[in-house]
Amino acid sequence: FARGRPDLALIETRLASGSQDVPAVEAIRFQAFSAVCLFALGELAQAEEVAATTRRAAEAEDDGPALAYALHILAAKRFLEAPGPQALDLAQQATRLTPQTIHPAQRVGLQLALANSYIELDRTDDAHRTLASTRKAAEYTGGFLLPWYHLSCALLAFNTGRWDDALAEVEAGLEPGEHFAMSRALRAVAAITALHRGQPIAASTHLTAAAAATDTTTIAWFYEYLPLCADAFADTAQGNPERAYTRLAAAFDHGIGHLPGRSILCFLTPDLVRLALAQGDTTNAHRYARAAQTRADHSNGPYHLGDAYRCQGLLTQDPGLLLEAARCYRHAPRPLNEAHSYTDAAHLLAQRHLPREADTLLDKALTIYNRLDAAWHAARATSRLRTVAVRHDTRRSRASARNGWEALTNTERVVAEHVAAGHSNPEIAARIFISRRTVSTHVSHILQKLRMTSRVEVAAEVIRRQNRDSSG
Repeated sequence: FARGRPDLALIETRLASGSQDVPAVEAIRFQAFSAVCLFALGELAQAEEVAATTRRAAEAEDDGPALAYALHILAAKRFLEAPGPQALDLAQQATRLTPQTIHPAQRVGLQLALANSYIELDRTDDAHRTLASTRKAAEYTGGFLLPWYHLSCALLAFNTGRWDDALAEVEAGLEPGEHFAMSRALRAVAAITALHRGQPIAASTHLTAAAAATDTTTIAWFYEYLPLCADAFADTAQGNPERAYTRLAAAFDHGIGHLPGRSILCFLTPDLVRLALAQGDTTNAHRYARAAQTRADHSNGPYHLGDAYRCQGLLTQDPGLLLEAARCYRHAPRPLNEAHSYTDAAHLLAQRHLPREADTLLDKALTIYNRLDAAWHAARATSRLRTVAVRHDTRRSRASARNGWEALTNTERVVAEHVAAGHSNPEIAARIFISRRTVSTHVSHILQKLRMTSRVEVAAEVIRRQNRDSSG
């Protein structure tokens, strides 16, 4: 299973669970793990059936490992169909049932699955805590679990608007070569970020590398939506939204690999609605909006509610619904989605000959885009509004610094202060709850941005600034 062959693992579990030489409790554990294998193979209904049966047997025997496997699969299946409190409760129960008898890699896997559930439901603090508590075990266990940990950290950082931190996690997950098991997903995150920032050459480099990669772990299948999204976004950035729509609509209906597209791609429903309306496909636009509403009804999470409001706002041309979507995204927080909602609402208001109100919302959108350094979106938003006679003051849009102290992210400044205090990379990792590999990436970026060659120079700069601030 760990080497990406759940089919062979399933054969072994069935042989073991059917053997008269295997004790009854062990047979239940093998049956429970067979549900994990079935789920990885895309046999979702059968996996759920085996997990439900095994759950009852494990509860009767009071066997923690078997029950943990069963609850994990029931949680994953429920989360695909209806992400929300019930699915999360099952995932939490699974992580609490991880005695020492379960394999360490499986314990880490359960924790990372829970962290991704928290990320999807915008429980940011819980996601941070779970990832922090998993860091040491992921580093120790290695294998595909380490890049999965970095990918989870990258997705959390990206969603919440800390894009440079996300890129640091991507870089840490790609090195060294033995951790390339999830390189397609990691590369896709980097490509999407580059496209948002208007960096087509960097995006193309990552997309080419992602296309050439051969990921062999079972977990990688669950992130195949990321390369798909990156390719579709590249289509849009290259002026071919029709191809982007065809690509995403096909995946939504027919799935990605052996996973149901409607579940995996529901987060793209606002984009699908927008693209469908541009193509005059109102029937499917309504269908995508209903999917977003169904997910929001299950979870009641701010991000999912924001998607539902934005879909309806686009369909009904209602700026009020779009502003409600922005409020939900702000609460999540999902700053990029929030900025998109402001831009959509501004466009509608401008069409209704309300340029002052439109300009106010465009300014809010550009403030977020500039903070994210999302140059492509800033230019596109300004261009959209210009076509409906809104002349925005472009002087308010400015690119962020690329070099010098001002170019450092908040995380990089914290790392620099620890460097100045004489802390080693492992010590910094322990103090701020990120991996040693990620700390190393941050230190490398600090040196590049400050155009320095040693930690001593960084420390001297930090101390100089601290002395200047204290004397001022």
